Amino acid sequence: GIEHELGGGATVRIEAYYKQSSRLLIGRLETDAERQTRLAQYDFPASLAANLPTDPVITSVPTNDGRGHAYGFDLFIARTSAPASARLRGWASYTWGRAFRESYGRTYPFEYDRRHAISAVVSYRLTRHWEMATTTRLASGFPRTPPIGVRVAAVADTNDRDGDGNRTELVPAIDPNGLYIYGVSFGGVSHLNTGRLPVFARVDVRATWRPRGAQGRWEFYAEVLNLLNRKNAGALDPRLAYDPTSDRPQIVETRDQTIPRLPTIGLRFHF
Repeated sequence: GIEHELGGGATVRIEAYYKQSSRLLIGRLETDAERQTRLAQYDFPASLAANLPTDPVITSVPTNDGRGHAYGFDLFIARTSAPASARLRGWASYTWGRAFRESYGRTYPFEYDRRHAISAVVSYRLTRHWEMATTTRLASGFPRTPPIGVRVAAVADTNDRDGDGNRTELVPAIDPNGLYIYGVSFGGVSHLNTGRLPVFARVDVRATWRPRGAQGRWEFYAEVLNLLNRKNAGALDPRLAYDPTSDRPQIVETRDQTIPRLPTIGLRFHF
C-alpha cells in the first residue's frame, strides 16, 4: 500500500493484494456408489428418464479439499480532516478484485467475487446549522448459480400409487388433475456460480440540522435510503409460470432481498 497527503486535509491511498487459501472447508461430493444408490430410489418411466438428477450432489460431509486465490487493488481518496472552515468533506473509492475457488475439479468464482465496486460519501455544510450528505454505491453483481431448466418433481410413493408394493420409492409427482408437477433444476457442480446478479446501484441522502452548530449536543436528521427506488437484487428467486407454447412451465426470476425507498427521521444526542 502507498499513501500520500495532498494537503488541505486530503489523502490518497492505493493498496494491492494477493492471497492464496488452502484446505478450505467444502462438502464432499458423493461417490459413484452413493449416486447409484440414490438414483435407485426413483421409479420413473423411461419417458421421464431425462428428469432424474443424475449429477453427483454435494453432501453434508465436510472435507478440506478446497483451495482458492484472490487478488485486486483499491484506490481511495478522502477529505475528512479538512479545516473547520471547509464546507465539503467526504471520500471516494474504487475497488477491482477477483476471487476464485478451486474445488470439485474446477475453478469458479467465490460467492463474494466482485469485479468492480465504487463508493462515494460526500457531505456539504450549507450553513452553521444545516448539512446535506449523500452516499452512492455502484458495484458488479455477485456470482450465483442460475437455473438451467425444469424437471418433473419426485414424491415418496407412500400410498403405493403404482401398486408394486414398494412404499419407499420415489415416483413422479402429479397434481389432482393428473398432470406432472415440475421443479427448478440447477444442474450439477459444473454449473456452480456460472451466472451473476444484476449490477448493484444505490443512492442515499441525508439532511442534518444542529440547533447549536457543529459543537452542539443535539442533532436532528432526515434521510432516504435508496432515493431512486432502484430494484436491486440480493437474490433472484426462480418461480414457475404457465407457458402457452410448451407442455412444461417456464422459469420466471424475480428480484428478492432488496431494500425499497425507505425514508426515516431521527434524533441524536452526544454526551
